[in-house]
Amino acid sequence: MEDYVFAEFRQDNDNELGLFAIFFDCHLSHVLPDYLKENLFNNILNESNFWTELENVIRKAYNVTDTNISEQVIDLGKGGSTAVTAILINCQKLIAATSKCWRFPGWDGARVDSHLVVARAFGDKSLKKHLTSEPDVAAEMIDNGTEIIILASDGLWKVSHAYFFLPVSLP
Repeated sequence: MEDYVFAEFRQDNDNELGLFAIFFDCHLSHVLPDYLKENLFNNILNESNFWTELENVIRKAYNVTDTNISEQVIDLGKGGSTAVTAILINCQKLIAATSKCWRFPGWDGARVDSHLVVARAFGDKSLKKHLTSEPDVAAEMIDNGTEIIILASDGLWKVSHAYFFLPVSLP
């Protein structure tokens, strides 16, 4: 399994958009994360109500992207991926989304139907009855007091504690 990182700044009229993503727990090939890097943010940004209903737009774009992947399984393969994404608007507002992880009957603590872990939201068409692509979405205002923003895959949290990343006051 591999993790892939995406970071790009785009200009949209008078607005600067920072687009950041980690596509993780990818398996079987790099094709699916490459597809996500090329399409997920475009699906978000191309929605007509991007500026007025951003959180709903992100949820819709995750679902649309997953549907498109399922329809292209022959070209994209049978693999899957999960994602953490963030959009920074004019360095003032951050909207972050992460794929949900579900537990359900048939889950043995690590695998679904003796296959892969349940976190994958994109792809894995054969496991769709157990998975959803709808993300958890949160918005936060960014100000001068914001020193750091951390986007991380599950691997970081398995080996680190959140307090490890808290700022340290130096004399």
